[in-house]
Amino acid sequence: MAKNGRKRIVIEVDEQQYEELKKLKQIYHSKSWADLLIKCLDNSLIIAEIMAIHNDIRDLNKAVSEISRLIREKT
Repeated sequence: MAKNGRKRIVIEVDEQQYEELKKLKQIYHSKSWADLLIKCLDNSLIIAEIMAIHNDIRDLNKAVSEISRLIREKT
């Protein structure tokens, strides 16, 4: 445990990864590395939700196309 009751997480990165992480930290205006991690995880959850919605829309589009095809066949 670090000072003030805080926990410490240690990860090893090479120089290139460190530079990329610093860029992300600036882009997201993160105050700390933990803040950056939380923001990135939140973003990945949002992206996963968007992809799920996209898949639902694609499935609905297929269903509508099939219904349209059936209606055209009957008329």
